[in-house]
Amino acid sequence: MSRSTKRNLKAPFHNLSSRLQVERLEDRSLPSCNTISGYVYYDMNNNGLFDPGETPIANSSIELRNANNIVVGSTFTDANGFYEFDHDATLSATNETLTRTVTFSETQTNFTLQGALEKFDPSLGELQSIEIRHSGAITSEIQVENYSNISASNISGTVAGNLTLTGPGLNNVLNISGYAGSFQASIFDGITDFAGTSGASLGQKTATGLNTITLTGAAMNSYIGAGTVTLTESGIATSSAAGGGNVDVRIRSTGQSTITVIYHYIKPPCLAPGNYKIIQTQQPPSYFDGRESRNGTVIPNTIGTDFINVSLTNVDLVNNNFGELKETTLSGNVWHDANNNGIRELNEDPIAGALLTLLGPGGTRTTTTDAAGYYEFTRLDPGTYSLREAQPAGFLDGKDNAGTKGGTVVNAGTLGALGIGDPTVDQIRDITLQAGDNSQNNDFGEIRPASIAGHVYYDANDNGVFEPGETPLAGVKVTLTGFNDLGPVSLTMNTNAAGAYKFSNLRPGTYALAETQPTSYLDGKDTIGTPGGITGNDLFSNINLVAGFDGVNNDFGEIKGDTPGAPLPKTVLPWGTLPVISKVQVTAIPVPTAIDPTLRAQMSFVVATHMTLTRVQLSAAQTLAAVKQLNAGMTQRAYVAKVMTSNAYYAAQAGNIYKAVFRRPPTVRERAQTVAALKAGASEMTIKENLFTSAAYLNRYPTPTALATALARDILNRIPGTVATQNLLQSMSNQPLNDVVRELLMSDDALANQIDNVYRLALRRAATPAEVQTWTAPIRSGAVTTEGLAQRLLASAEFYQLAFNKVR
Repeated sequence: MSRSTKRNLKAPFHNLSSRLQVERLEDRSLPSCNTISGYVYYDMNNNGLFDPGETPIANSSIELRNANNIVVGSTFTDANGFYEFDHDATLSATNETLTRTVTFSETQTNFTLQGALEKFDPSLGELQSIEIRHSGAITSEIQVENYSNISASNISGTVAGNLTLTGPGLNNVLNISGYAGSFQASIFDGITDFAGTSGASLGQKTATGLNTITLTGAAMNSYIGAGTVTLTESGIATSSAAGGGNVDVRIRSTGQSTITVIYHYIKPPCLAPGNYKIIQTQQPPSYFDGRESRNGTVIPNTIGTDFINVSLTNVDLVNNNFGELKETTLSGNVWHDANNNGIRELNEDPIAGALLTLLGPGGTRTTTTDAAGYYEFTRLDPGTYSLREAQPAGFLDGKDNAGTKGGTVVNAGTLGALGIGDPTVDQIRDITLQAGDNSQNNDFGEIRPASIAGHVYYDANDNGVFEPGETPLAGVKVTLTGFNDLGPVSLTMNTNAAGAYKFSNLRPGTYALAETQPTSYLDGKDTIGTPGGITGNDLFSNINLVAGFDGVNNDFGEIKGDTPGAPLPKTVLPWGTLPVISKVQVTAIPVPTAIDPTLRAQMSFVVATHMTLTRVQLSAAQTLAAVKQLNAGMTQRAYVAKVMTSNAYYAAQAGNIYKAVFRRPPTVRERAQTVAALKAGASEMTIKENLFTSAAYLNRYPTPTALATALARDILNRIPGTVATQNLLQSMSNQPLNDVVRELLMSDDALANQIDNVYRLALRRAATPAEVQTWTAPIRSGAVTTEGLAQRLLASAEFYQLAFNKVR
């Protein structure tokens, strides 16, 4: 709204001018209130700076205190997390005015002029009203001349006009009128010069006026803000002169005005320059304190302080920011993983008191599990962490699990097969946490250690049971091998004085136990205990050991080894007997009579050959069938060769070999293996060499001396003397045993013994020295085998004659 008043004043004339002036009557640099402001925000990356994309926090309570610790302002952050202080709440507002003028300089009428009025700066305070003083003047010079020739005239003048001011909310007309003076003119003096007696100039006379307009409310809106408002002034002069008779009037007029604008406002109590403290009075819910910053610079050591010190001058203090962090936590459990499946199950026990160490931003922190096996690290800074567990006493490392925010599991157990491991590597690495993350279920499973135990003992009665009174064997090496859940395992230990061994702190896995045969003993019966497995020769394998199980009674029994005795006596085989032949069988033989000496000789040869080579007495039918082959043209040597390819011959030869080496008949399996080797072309020499160097033979004679004595006895057919034994022991220490045995088998004494054995087998007599000498070289060179020599002897006339004489 507007309100105006009018006042007319008289004033002297001024010099005419057309200049327009805009003048400010008060200091243009009147200061506004300086502010202290900032933000409260969620510092997602915890760098102490309000970065783009980070979340503002509304409704956070902020307080401002002056140097005397007096609260001068309090507020809450808005939806943008912003707060601002611009005045001192302990001070009162004051009524102030600000004056601006617009001057329209003296201008010849009529005119229309424009001027710019500076708007009110709202930062100065709250505008209450605008007082506009519209003052102006009309100046006129009035000249008069009385043209009457008859009568004089009293002439008077009037200065008059109006000034119209327009602008936003304005249309004010200032009417001006004033007395310009008078002149008593004579009759026309004949000269029109506005002088003399009939004419005159009343002079420059000025009339003034003043209107006052008041704007309030919405009418002020156009005058508030930055920039200017355009005001327009229009001037019209209506000055005049009058008198009796004929009067000539000449008038020259100008107008001018001054617009005085007074802004009436309430000035707020601005913050005075000085030191202040900005305080965040309460932590926003669901957040904990982060870093504070001042104008883009992080303030050191501000976590937990929640205040910012500032110093206010004539510059606004911005970006005094409070960073907040969401609760970032890492938690998990330590438990006894009884079934070692890596899953924390309801029936599995927690482990209390386990030490956990967390390494990452902010340094190193430790905690222990509670009674429920639970641990938690709270108020963590964002970043990457490593979580380590110290191995709980009485447990081995089990399966560990990274939690809900991921990570890399590094299990313990890298220091060896015992699986004890190094606590510094039993960890979950590379756990990356953002602000507000809650990494749960970072769990460490633990298992109970297992063990496996047993004994090594002298099993006096060889029954495979470690019984009271039987002697334990100390110092025997036992080896544990296999694979646990972390990889391969290989451990060794020696039995103690009680013959006992025990492998402890074992992880679940599949194992094998092997015993190194103790000296002076032969392998006895081995008895597997718990948890079971497969029993082999000095070996328990496929032992499936679960976590926490203690296996016992895996016992290795030993027996005493043989002492080499005297050589076996050389026996003479029986010749066999002629079978009873029926008349029908005799007539089947195409010979002159059944009592033909040739027939009996052939029958005797067949019976003796089979008895010698196979230890089998032929039946009558078998005998006559063989005789029929001889009558058909088969030679005696060919017949011997045929018998020497029979299964019965190979079985008998296997028996001879095992008797010579082991002094016992072969088992069914051993006989079958030897027969197969003979059929495949292996010589008796080769088979004996393999048997003399076999584990079965070596276990029978566990000491070097016993072995040397046994080899000499069984190969050379004699007990060696001291010198011979020492020589043989020296050879055994310098050469592989196979080479030693091969040399013995090919020695003169051994070959002589073998040749003698063949003669005794075939001809039932010892070989003469000449015969031994004849066959030694061919047999050594391989030109003749002992089998070949036997074939020759059995096909000889001597054998044929002996058979005729001995077989009855």
